[in-house]
Formats: sequence, C-alpha cells, structure tokens
Amino acid sequence: MFQYAAGKALSLHHNVPLLLDKSHLEKTANGAYTQRHFELDCFSLEPHFANEKELMFFEERSNKLKRVALRIFPNLSSKATFYESGHLFYRNFFRLPSNTYLKGFWQSEKYFVDYESAIRRDFMIKENMPEELKPLEEKIRDSNSVSIHVRRGDYVTLKNASEFHGLCSVEYYHSAVESIDAKENAELFIFSDDIEWCRQNLKFSFPVTYVSHSFGSAWDMYLMSLCSHNIIANSSFSWWAAWLNTNPNKKVIAPQYWFTGKKTQELDLLPNGWMVK
Repeated sequence: MFQYAAGKALSLHHNVPLLLDKSHLEKTANGAYTQRHFELDCFSLEPHFANEKELMFFEERSNKLKRVALRIFPNLSSKATFYESGHLFYRNFFRLPSNTYLKGFWQSEKYFVDYESAIRRDFMIKENMPEELKPLEEKIRDSNSVSIHVRRGDYVTLKNASEFHGLCSVEYYHSAVESIDAKENAELFIFSDDIEWCRQNLKFSFPVTYVSHSFGSAWDMYLMSLCSHNIIANSSFSWWAAWLNTNPNKKVIAPQYWFTGKKTQELDLLPNGWMVK
C-alpha cells in the first residue's frame, strides 16, 4: 500500500499513468522472505500492470536483455530507476522524472499527503460488507472503541522476518492502552493473525472483543479504521488502518521500535500527532 500510494502520488504529480510491476510477487520466496501476492484488487483502485517490454528498459533488468530491447526500441531508452535509501523521506521525490521505476518501501505519509483524497478513494473496499460482520461494525461505531493490532505470523515463524522486525511485547500493549487514556466506556477490539495467542496472553480490565472471522484481512483493516482510536503493531497493515481512520480526535499509539534496534521516531514513519510508547 505504501508503494502504491507513493507511485500514485508521483503519477498524479506528472499527470501520467501509474504502472505496477508484480513480477517480484510471482517469484518463489523459498523461505528467504515472506511470500507475497497482489491483493490490492480488493480496493476501488484500478490497477494497470507493466508488461515485459515496458519493464526491460530499467536497471532492474539484465544488461543483455536491455541491449536487445534498445536495438528494437531505441526511442524508449531514457528510463530511470530510483532506489529508496533507508527509511527516511526523500525530499526531492517530486523532482524525479515521470518515467521513473520506484524500488523501495516508501513508508512515509509525506510521499502522498498532498494527494490524500485520491489515495483514500483508491483504498476504499469495493465490495459490500458481509452481513455477518455488520453487528461487529455497529458495535465498533457505537462505542468508544480502541483497536489493538497484534502482528505475529511470519514475525514468529520466519527467521529473517523475526530478526529484522521483532515482536511487540505484551507490556507494550498494556502501556499503550493506559496511554490512550480511554478510561470512560472504552471497548477494546483485538485483531491479529494469531487470535488464539491473543486470547491467552492479552487480558485487560476493559471489555474486550477478540475479532475472528473468515472474510479476509481487508475487512480487518476496514473495521480497525472505524475504531475511535488505534494501537498499532510494527506493521504497515495496522499503520494503514490507523491512517484510514477519519476520526478527527483519534489517538494512535505506535511501538518504540519499528525494526529491531531501530527506533520508530528515527524514521519518517508517523504522521503528526501519532504517539510512540
């Protein structure tokens, strides 16, 4: 979602189409990293994918393939590949040319905040909510709701992911609930890819709903975005849920470390007003 949002913002800045490269998603991870698939088609955006001819002119592609391509299409040689460096906002981002291939994480609101309305429209779920989830939606809307996201999954099972990201502690979640100062009629809604672990390890004095359903992660993100306040994990999934939350008085709490040994506040990651605990 960060990659799409940054690319969409640059395409709108130059008034050119945005083409997506999903070739990396079609490769087999073999345990080196978490296998990903294209899942943005649950949203209202209309994706357009780059084809092999359009991709072969960038530095990504092999030199041999590029030499052959340039002999056939010499007028398409002026392409540029830009690699994001680190996790800090690149201040000359909008000076990049319109024919740029973006490679990186792009995890900062600063890349797309000027095009916020367009990004929010693109990230609306295009399907109707399942009837089975509507009582939960109503409960969230009618309460002083606080979403809590617990990311485990590959952060636990995949060695590289575990070492790179690390896990948020139980103490973080308790401290965050206290910091959000949601004492009056607060109701907690816990979302996780390991909800049974949460049932066993996360206990609070407030009413708690452990959210479990079979309708896909997009609906988790949507339901989290409806909550009055958000406690996020070191995960872009709950980051986006909090960002899509339109409550003008929302409080968002993030963990002190986004990556192992890398403090969240040292990155250009959090919008103004979000807090670290």
